[in-house]
Amino acid sequence: MPPMYNLIEQRWKMTSELVKNIAETAAGYFGAPSLSVSVISRGEKFEASLGCTQRTVFQIGEISKTFLCSALRTSGIDTDRPVADISPWFRMSSEELTRQVTLKDIILQRTGLPPHEASWFFNPQLSYRELTGRIRYLDTAFGLRDRWCRQDHLFAAASCVLEDVTGKKWNSYCMDQTIKPARLASTFCSVADMEESGYQDVAAAHLSAYGQTAEVSLWMTDLLAGGGSMLSCIEDLAEWTDKNAGNVLAESIAVPGEELFGFPPSAVGVREVNYSDGWFIMDMLGEKLICSFGKVGGSAVFTGKVVGHDLSFVAAAGIGGNFCTEAVGFAICEEAIRGEHSDWNKRMTELGKAVSNLKRARNSSFLRRCTDDVFSPSISGIYKNEGYGEIELKEEFGRLFLTVFGLPMRIYATDSDVCVLDATQLLGYALPCRITEERAEMLLEPECSEMICFRRQ
Repeated sequence: MPPMYNLIEQRWKMTSELVKNIAETAAGYFGAPSLSVSVISRGEKFEASLGCTQRTVFQIGEISKTFLCSALRTSGIDTDRPVADISPWFRMSSEELTRQVTLKDIILQRTGLPPHEASWFFNPQLSYRELTGRIRYLDTAFGLRDRWCRQDHLFAAASCVLEDVTGKKWNSYCMDQTIKPARLASTFCSVADMEESGYQDVAAAHLSAYGQTAEVSLWMTDLLAGGGSMLSCIEDLAEWTDKNAGNVLAESIAVPGEELFGFPPSAVGVREVNYSDGWFIMDMLGEKLICSFGKVGGSAVFTGKVVGHDLSFVAAAGIGGNFCTEAVGFAICEEAIRGEHSDWNKRMTELGKAVSNLKRARNSSFLRRCTDDVFSPSISGIYKNEGYGEIELKEEFGRLFLTVFGLPMRIYATDSDVCVLDATQLLGYALPCRITEERAEMLLEPECSEMICFRRQ
């Protein structure tokens, strides 16, 4: 009598109808203006595209790391060497940390440095070389190799190290050594590279909040370099994932599930998560899933490979800030692993509720109820931080605005704290703050308690 696993394996088969059903249900539930899905199962390809084509390119965010890590491997750089030994310009916040941090620490995101996203949000005029020079001003939240913590612009530093060793720009080297050999015809290292090529089939980026969806410009993430600047289409990403998802570093580092994606691990059957070489390695429903997530502004991408079932997938959506692509990916994994068809309208509702509950729990833990109270205009002015640059507070129409990334963001005040929301209330980006005449403190990472301070000039 063959094992039950084999019976399930023989009974289940991916179909085009199934992929289309999951895509249409997810797009409808999450309100995605465009959604493209590709599944490779036992050598066969199954695809569905809504509002776009198979070759429509999306910003892929953190998935860029998988390409950069592949390029680093081909370069022959010793990832166990301290970065400062390879590139003497590299500096962390202390001399001791500078002497110890290796490329492997950067790749496994275990340096102890939290995201510090404001350092590039507030400084879009910087080059990635200039950005990496400011890493020395950024404080760590954890000890070296204590735990995983997402950190994008240390990958910009790794891109600079690649340039130092090879003598070529990171994007040129990555194109020659990684992208062209893989025959990925619609993959670009940056928005600038894509625009220079004249490529026209580009997904419009959208953000959704308060029941409304608005189109936004492509985010100029070139200063993150290999940490998150790339663009690709699902046809290229499906081939890339199918052939490269298993090619990861032997060493990995554990990641708490809640920090990886918006769904509680129990909602998607994840028991263990590790991070390695640009990929996340999960124990999902008893099977090994190697995957990568990417979100940049108004687009989101999720790629994955269920090793025991010879199945790879990629889902890309022209909408950010929700969990549409994750829902598609987990739905495909559940079908493959469990070998049964589900009521996807019901399943999307369950996953959507899990996301909503998790968001509500997180928001209530660090954001108070906002009111229209106005602080004294005496706090208006220019505030400066050595590592982050400048922010400006000014009074307009009897209300205070904070200018960030060239956008005026409305300030809502509580009794003792200030919350910053964008003026249109469409982006829905909230930044807890405390502002006085002398300083402006902003809490970037609630889970890490990372607070940055801008002092009055």
